[in-house]
Amino acid sequence: MDDPYARLESTVDQLQEAVQSLRQRVELLEAGRAAPVAAAAQAVEPRPRAKRDPYDPIVILSLIGRLFLVLAGGFFLRAMTEAGVLSAPVGIALAFLYALVWLYMADRASRLGQSSSAIFHVLGAAMVAFPLLVEATTRFQVIGVAPAAVATFSIDVGASASSNLVTAGGRTSRQP
Repeated sequence: MDDPYARLESTVDQLQEAVQSLRQRVELLEAGRAAPVAAAAQAVEPRPRAKRDPYDPIVILSLIGRLFLVLAGGFFLRAMTEAGVLSAPVGIALAFLYALVWLYMADRASRLGQSSSAIFHVLGAAMVAFPLLVEATTRFQVIGVAPAAVATFSIDVGASASSNLVTAGGRTSRQP
């Protein structure tokens, strides 16, 4: 049978050793000296992230799941606008901003060399922005035809700029 007092004494001893070690480290820092090599060896260094195959089924499924969450965010903004919680111009502006955030995330992912992630970000932005343009023009009648055409062009330019960066292999120089 395990003695609870022995376990308690052992725990107290470990705590005393930890406090003593911390005292020594604080004294060294206050004295302006570097920490001893043994203390540095005990420090936990972050491991580099393992690079996964972009066509790994787990990666693809997680990207599809994230795409559904992006679409859920767009639908939430649409539902809030349709319910009257947000006025139509405010809801539409927030939804466009939401789509632009995902275009930015696509650009960022492609610069980091995560082409699969960038593709799904562009898909999410397009799947939020283009139906939004149609509804803003026809159903809510907040945007006229000419501004809708300009917005469509702008979204196309942003999406193609991100896709050019993805096809360039994540290089920062964009090809026209």
